[in-house]
Amino acid sequence: MIRLKTLTVTLLAGLLTLQAAALPGDRDLAIRGKAHKTTLDGNSGQTTLTGSVVITQGALSIYADEVIFRRDPDTQRITYLKATGQPARFVDTPTENQPPVEMRGTQIEYFPDENTIITFGQAELQQSDNQASGERIEYNTQSGVMVIESARLIRNDDSAPQAEFTLQPETLD
Repeated sequence: MIRLKTLTVTLLAGLLTLQAAALPGDRDLAIRGKAHKTTLDGNSGQTTLTGSVVITQGALSIYADEVIFRRDPDTQRITYLKATGQPARFVDTPTENQPPVEMRGTQIEYFPDENTIITFGQAELQQSDNQASGERIEYNTQSGVMVIESARLIRNDDSAPQAEFTLQPETLD
């Protein structure tokens, strides 16, 4: 387990906060989506976008081959989101005067009720020169704890790559 101060604090906003976008006022902006096909199910609250998906809300951008999200039919609050792609990408600017955070992976899942974001498959996270990579990255937005798991661990294969990270000195205060 790695506790990363500035990097993990900025992840809260940078890794998919559709209900509470990072920059002031973003949460009040419309969520906009583009895709080859969009299916909206008002009864279940599920929306599926497929084919060159782009979702934006203020400074937040999501790029994927497919995005599925579910909203509570009563509150319209997002309860689950999954983006898949080669890779799927989430980019957000956490606060003004900070560089954007980008997360990439073949699958990214967001569980807002558990305050958890999980990236699978060649998972990468980058903000400026700070970065983390592995086969799976799990981040708890409430506790600030990030777990980076290697392909070596997940596949039980000693020849697979290890998880890696780079933190610049100014982010370790």
